[in-house]
Amino acid sequence: MPRLLALGTAAAVAATGLTFAAPGSADAATVVSTPYVLRGFGYGLRVVGGSLPAASGDLGYTTSGCTNKAGVTHENHTAGVSLPGGLGSIGAVASKTWSTKVGNTVNRYTQSKVASITIGNSLGSLNIKGLTMTTHVWHNAAGFHSKATANAGSITGKIGPLALPGKLPTPGNPITIPGLLKLSIGAKKENVGPNWAGANIDGLRLQLLPTKTTINLAHSWAYMSKGIASGVFGGNAVATKVSALGGMVSSSGQPFRQMPCKSPQGKTLTKAIASVPLKVPGFPISVGAATSTVQGNQSKTKAWGRGISKVASISLGSGSTKLVVKGLVAQANVSRTGKGLSKLTRNSNGTHVASITLGGKSYTLSQLDGKSLDIPGLDQVVKIQTNVVSNEWQGIQVVGLRLTLLGASDASKTVIDLARTRIKIVKP
Repeated sequence: MPRLLALGTAAAVAATGLTFAAPGSADAATVVSTPYVLRGFGYGLRVVGGSLPAASGDLGYTTSGCTNKAGVTHENHTAGVSLPGGLGSIGAVASKTWSTKVGNTVNRYTQSKVASITIGNSLGSLNIKGLTMTTHVWHNAAGFHSKATANAGSITGKIGPLALPGKLPTPGNPITIPGLLKLSIGAKKENVGPNWAGANIDGLRLQLLPTKTTINLAHSWAYMSKGIASGVFGGNAVATKVSALGGMVSSSGQPFRQMPCKSPQGKTLTKAIASVPLKVPGFPISVGAATSTVQGNQSKTKAWGRGISKVASISLGSGSTKLVVKGLVAQANVSRTGKGLSKLTRNSNGTHVASITLGGKSYTLSQLDGKSLDIPGLDQVVKIQTNVVSNEWQGIQVVGLRLTLLGASDASKTVIDLARTRIKIVKP
């Protein structure tokens, strides 16, 4: 079955001439604190469905996360990809998000670029060079501002012998070559409020009709808001997270609850689902109702946050020897106090389980920690880790139950995290 194949590494990008030279570049900027939360992300290419896996991931993806620092740059590149079915290729893709402070003006930029898009067969052809999507939000003496732009260096193509218009498609007016492709441009949003500004471009949506594959190109998003009291928050809570084949394939956490950059401001934010559709080949596991929650608040003198992930039931294996876990809860707690909020406290207090049985015998979390079990009905031996705590930069990650399928090598192992949460609070 045809697949989208990466053709190179970031080292090859330099040869394509795909560089970032937008105004306000922070390559040599001084990092300074601002009174604003600054966020941004972009990607060069995302593939969905058709003759490819349903989630092939993003190429040239970058994100800044939550920060109040100007003068910080994040950038990512991928050299190029070939299209399924021998229909053509996409050149180097890259994205960059950065911030600057010039006088009293604070800027957040995100830019995504695609060096070239070449598609063609007997039905027609399309060639695009220098595709660039840019989002820019800023604050100055006049308030918040937002701008999003789409540009291409050149566009050529034809339907049979007829030339295509040499310009990007407009909303509602796609470029279509019957039997080959449909190219449309996504929504552009420029929004401003009294305390925030956001800009977004969904980029181009390329549908390859012979393979029923959709490729999203050059997405860009930038955001800023004011209101930081004592810290910049980050993290999330999820019920399940799967990493297979040594991390080459992963599943998004479900249900996913993000910690807002400015904390929930005293509110409890929750997402819940009745059951988790977790499917791992050769691994008969079922996961019941799950809830992901974040809480927190901040003042001039204190900041605190917690993430709580709950899984009502987990069943692994079959018959009388299966592992059954009920009422699993993982909790990550972080706080900042003291002069200048210099004291960081973090722990996993609140992590617990209602009951665990293996082959009908009861266990505690600590009794199962570190054990490797050969459970009937499973293709591989399973290593069990409980209350897995990792101190991270300015925060903590807690996993209630980690199951690792011990393959022949690290490159083939699968890791399943059940009830996982991570929280951080960064001093502004």
